[in-house]
Amino acid sequence: MSAIIYTKANSTALEDGQNDLIESSVRLLMEHESEALSAAHGICDLLFNVEDSQKYAETLVNHSTLGLFDIVGEGDGAAPMEAKELSRNVVEHIQFMGEFGISANMLEDSSNGLGADARRLVQSFIRSYYRTRNKIAELAIANAGSIRFKYGDTLVNISSPDGLPVFNSSHPIGTTDELQSNCYYAEREANEDISAEAVEKYLEQLSVVMRNFKDENGDVLGYEADTILLPGNNYKLEAAVRKAVATANACGSSINDTNLQYGKWKIVVLPHWSTTQDTFILLSSEANKALGGNMFFNRIPLTVKSWEDYHTGNRMWNGRCRFGVGFGSYKHMLMFTSATPDTTIPGATELV
Repeated sequence: MSAIIYTKANSTALEDGQNDLIESSVRLLMEHESEALSAAHGICDLLFNVEDSQKYAETLVNHSTLGLFDIVGEGDGAAPMEAKELSRNVVEHIQFMGEFGISANMLEDSSNGLGADARRLVQSFIRSYYRTRNKIAELAIANAGSIRFKYGDTLVNISSPDGLPVFNSSHPIGTTDELQSNCYYAEREANEDISAEAVEKYLEQLSVVMRNFKDENGDVLGYEADTILLPGNNYKLEAAVRKAVATANACGSSINDTNLQYGKWKIVVLPHWSTTQDTFILLSSEANKALGGNMFFNRIPLTVKSWEDYHTGNRMWNGRCRFGVGFGSYKHMLMFTSATPDTTIPGATELV
């Protein structure tokens, strides 16, 4: 979303011609920075399905699939296919605002448009907007083992449509008595670091687990995981994962064996995700799109207004936007922790 709604207020502190020049310069800078950052993408655009919204909130529904086609005889009609609603949750749009000012002195001394310091402030303002979107998106994934997370003084709901945390061992499968888990752990010795060889083995096992996730009718979905999400603070885990997926031959082996994980994975580091455990998340890009997994809704685009502060003579700019984040499924992601015996893994399934 690169468009910015920009509103200019009247100013008497500067000559009309200089005021118009400053407003035009600010607007062009904001639009250029917005388009450049949109083209560069970020965590939000990379990992979420980004959609516009015209409502105060969006409803994410957990329902059964239409199922499979039946065999019918010649001349016979098709049996009706029906998707039943099982549960739902609501993603409410949250209002975000920011404000900055450029001093009257700085503007007066910038004879031709904006000075270097003023340009940096304008660019930083737009970057702050995109950083906020990306941080909210990151925190939603990093905290998806709970049904909500706190941003400032606000609690943001991020539950799965079935009402459970996205990462949970007891997701119900439709109306059956079956449960399935997308939260796993494996034990290792307390005095040893996670190794690339271990990661390679975990990825082989977890890939099969994720491929065999079932839909609400109990049919295997068959989606392949292709993305590994890593916390930003664990350099040993990051090194082990990168070695495991970047080595053409089997990790730690001198024989000419094939590493089945080589070339399969995209690695994404979430800088705002910090954990003391060796935890990573697997994501299927195809399932994320098909199932509406990670959802980000733009309700109101960045709306910028400017005015003169009559108390100081400074020029002020205010930005306002509304957006919401949530999850339409849990079957597109899987969380895994390599745990030591003294580490408790609440709600996780042991990988055997």
